[in-house]
Amino acid sequence: MFENVDETPSNVCGVIGNRYVIMGPVDEPVEKVFMYFHIHDDYPKGEKEKPLYAMIGRHAESYGPIHMTIKVLETVKDRSVHFPEIVQRGKIEKLYFGSEGEQEAEHDPQHGGRPFAIIKYDATPVSVLSFLSPQRTVPTILALMIGLGCVRALASLNRAGFVHRFVTPFNFAITNPLTKKNILEKMIITDFSAALPWPCKPRIFVPFIGSYRYSSVRAHWGREQGPSDDIISVIYMIAEMLHGKLPWRSLNDEEDRICYIKTYFYKTNAFKKLPRQLRQIYREMLSKTGSAPVDFKSVIEQFKKAIDSRDHNNKFQIPQWLLCNESSAH
Repeated sequence: MFENVDETPSNVCGVIGNRYVIMGPVDEPVEKVFMYFHIHDDYPKGEKEKPLYAMIGRHAESYGPIHMTIKVLETVKDRSVHFPEIVQRGKIEKLYFGSEGEQEAEHDPQHGGRPFAIIKYDATPVSVLSFLSPQRTVPTILALMIGLGCVRALASLNRAGFVHRFVTPFNFAITNPLTKKNILEKMIITDFSAALPWPCKPRIFVPFIGSYRYSSVRAHWGREQGPSDDIISVIYMIAEMLHGKLPWRSLNDEEDRICYIKTYFYKTNAFKKLPRQLRQIYREMLSKTGSAPVDFKSVIEQFKKAIDSRDHNNKFQIPQWLLCNESSAH
C-alpha cells in the first residue's frame, strides 16, 4: 500500500451499498458543486437498461445541493417525465481513493458523512448540440423546440413547488432517442443543486447564484429569483444556439460588465434575431419580480406560435449531423 493517493474526484472508487460500483467521474465541461460519477449496478437482476449516476456531496452540510436534489426528486416521484428517477439515497461515511489497483481511505473524512443520491436517466445533454453542429449553431426550429421542452420541464418543476435558479444547457437533457416528440415532451432536468422551494418570502439581498453566462440579469442585481428568471435563462440559451454566442461570452468573470450588457440585452443583435414571440416573452418576464407567478400555459403557447410560423406544415426533421452523433453524445 502506498501512502499518498491524490484525493480528487477522478480517483474516487469503491462500492456504494454493497451493490453500486463507482466506474469513474462524469466528464463535465462545467464543474458541479457536487461530485458526479458513472456507476454500475452489480446486482445480477439490477438496472441494466438506463445509465446510473451517483451524486456525492463534497461536504456534509445538511442543506446542500444533494439534499435539495433529494427533496425535489422525492417530491416529483412518479409525477412527471421531466425528472430523473431517484434509486437510492443516504450518507457515505468515508470515501476511498485508488490508483493503479491500490486503494486507501480518505485521510480526513467529513464528520457525519457525505450525502449521496443515485439517479437514473437515459438522455443526451442539451449542451452538446452546438458542439456537434458543423456550423456551431442550431437550426431555428430545433432551438425553439429545445426551448419549449425546457419550458415544459420548468413548468412541471414549478407546479411541484420549486424554482430552478440554475438554467443552463448543461443542466437539461433530451430523453433518448432524439426525436421531435422527446425534445418537445420529454426534456429532463438533471441538476437541482440551486433549486429552492417557491413561492418564498423575498429577501432584501440575495448572493449571486447560477451561471454568469445564463442567469437572469436580476440574479446579478441581488434579487430573489423566481420562475420568470428561469424563463429568461431559457431565452438566453436559445439566443446562443441561434447566434453562436451571447454578447457577454468573452467577458468571463467580469460580473459588472456582464450585468451591464444583460441589462441592455434588448438592444443587441442576438436579441433582435429572436422570433417576435420570444422577444415578447422576454419583455414580459423582465417586468415581473421573483415572487410573481408565471403563466406557463401562455409562454408555451407563444413558443408554439413561433414554431408553427416557421414550420406550419410540420415538415422539420432532426438534422442528420445530430442523428449521426447521437451514440457519442451521451
